[in-house]
Amino acid sequence: ALQSHSVRVYPNPATNEIYLADININRLKPVEISIYDLSGHQITHQFLTQNRIKTKLLPSGLFLLKIRQGNRLYYTKFLIRK
Repeated sequence: ALQSHSVRVYPNPATNEIYLADININRLKPVEISIYDLSGHQITHQFLTQNRIKTKLLPSGLFLLKIRQGNRLYYTKFLIRK
């Protein structure tokens, strides 16, 4: 069963990139992320090999970040301010 957890991102608000706190990312524990706008449209979906997510191409606004690692799900919101 999937377990839901919260995760911190910083800086928040951000401009060009955000970092994930409290998640151990390595080749043995790949991390899948999806970023959604507030209307529920998926903006990006990718696999991470480090705790940094590039946000340079995102417009200003509030976004939902969904992170999946194995059977764990993490959710958080972050703000982009250009």
